[in-house]
Amino acid sequence: MPVSQTSLAMQVMNSINASGTAANIASWAGNANQEWYVERQGDGSYKIYAFSAKNSLQMLDYGSSTGSGQPVLTQEDKAVSGVSDNSQRWWLSNVGGSFRLIPYNAGSGGTATLEVSGGADAGVGASMQVNAYSGGTNQKFTFTSISTPTVLVNAKKGLPTASGDIGDANMVAAASKMNCTWIYNWSINPPSNLPAGIEFVPEVWGWSGDTNITNEVLTANPNGKHVLGYNEPDFPFSVGGSQMDESVGITGFQYISALKAHGFTIGSPSCAVDSGTWMQTFMSQATSSTYHYNIDFIGFHNYVSDSGGAAAAYSVLGFLDYVHSLYPGYPIWVTEAGASNLSSTQEGLTFVRILCQGFQSRSFVQRYCLFTSQAPTSSGFGAYSLINTDGSLTAAGKLYARM
Repeated sequence: MPVSQTSLAMQVMNSINASGTAANIASWAGNANQEWYVERQGDGSYKIYAFSAKNSLQMLDYGSSTGSGQPVLTQEDKAVSGVSDNSQRWWLSNVGGSFRLIPYNAGSGGTATLEVSGGADAGVGASMQVNAYSGGTNQKFTFTSISTPTVLVNAKKGLPTASGDIGDANMVAAASKMNCTWIYNWSINPPSNLPAGIEFVPEVWGWSGDTNITNEVLTANPNGKHVLGYNEPDFPFSVGGSQMDESVGITGFQYISALKAHGFTIGSPSCAVDSGTWMQTFMSQATSSTYHYNIDFIGFHNYVSDSGGAAAAYSVLGFLDYVHSLYPGYPIWVTEAGASNLSSTQEGLTFVRILCQGFQSRSFVQRYCLFTSQAPTSSGFGAYSLINTDGSLTAAGKLYARM
């Protein structure tokens, strides 16, 4: 906030979390759009993320110039797309306990500085811009730590938490770090260390004649809201599928469908190929007058081998749109999505960003998560691994936390 007016704070105008939104001054109200996350870079400069960086990629950006009157807006983090652009970096210079924010391209001792337009008496609504430093109080700012930053909840975002590489406990704990609202672990049993505020969603991984599965799900999840259907029944055990004939899947699904009477919403099987014969045959039979099973949403899995983060993400999204066209009356839960042929962390970051933004923008995507159980050192999937083996977040994990 400007040092001369301590009741005011810099904010993102109108709480709009989108590129090109102006930053201005408003009365402090403790709103999320008045909170910022200041992240030190390796060379001592800083990036200043909007909305506490909890699910935002927006940050202060001074554009192409450090000249007089240059407006300062919030723009998406360009580094995520592999763009080398220093217009989103700032130097902080201590001025008697307050700070100047100096555009990176002006140098750490440069004369350009962030200011509130209109001078020291500028009030509510005044915009932020870059100008030559004159020592005015409208060019000096203080930072106030928020003990409990506002978290912008993304109700869609989840995390699969069973993992041999990272460790189940680390995966579960990471759900809170990444601001997820739900998890699943390919089983009906919730983890013992389920964080407060995180919903566990059981999955009936397969069916081999257990006619008591309805009661088993209820016993393990007395407050359950949703249940996921079979895991890749169209794929063999050797590659992680539950491998069953359509007729077996149809017979067993009656016990999943029965959970509807107990307040659950019911997910279809999540096939390895949702457009394939198994899934289309199952859906045709399950929704026929013969069975009339309860199915509330479609489970979606997709893995691609495209080279390049953007190409891989658009490939997943293209198939997602196609699957939606096959089952247009149903929302979709994306419970596994991944790319096996990314060659760098940068490609992984691009994949995560484009994919999650695509999921978020599609109204028919009710919930989503990525396939994340591989360590950063694993080939292919490691490029976008969200979690290190010690449980800390990778660069992709920090990005996922902001989505």
